[in-house]
Amino acid sequence: MRVWFFSGRQVLWWALGCLTLGVFLGTNGIALLPVAGGNAHRGISGRTIVIDAGHGGVDPGAVSAAGAIEKEITLQIAKELEYLLKRAAVYVVMVRHGDYDLADSSETNLLNRKRQDLSKRVLIAKEANADLYISIHANYFPSPRWSGAQTFYYEGSAESQHLARTLQTEL
Repeated sequence: MRVWFFSGRQVLWWALGCLTLGVFLGTNGIALLPVAGGNAHRGISGRTIVIDAGHGGVDPGAVSAAGAIEKEITLQIAKELEYLLKRAAVYVVMVRHGDYDLADSSETNLLNRKRQDLSKRVLIAKEANADLYISIHANYFPSPRWSGAQTFYYEGSAESQHLARTLQTEL
């Protein structure tokens, strides 16, 4: 896995702080670049994409100095992305649509809740046979030294690396 930090550009979609877009590409390649013929979405239509709005429920994620809560920001971004992808004829599987986690309601130990939540997120992607898994986070860094987008990808996949570079260029 590789991590890139870019300080020259700011990502202000809704985010306060830094948008982290984790991208894990499956075995099927996905062309997100415009294609000839004027149909920019032809490469992704019919694909299955899982969108994971990071955190939720008892896990707020990062909280900025101004009080912005990561789980709320990520859900807003995820819903907008869902809308855009559905318009491009993509089959979208949302990990969550509201403020909740995926842990069993009877589990009270926070560490166990987090483990259950993460395991169920992975299970959703596997059951959907996802072509692409997008995990959205809006990290907060109090230091002005760090800004911009962070993109993670599976190092063993040329398609994943290409997609990560394309996303990073667009952000």
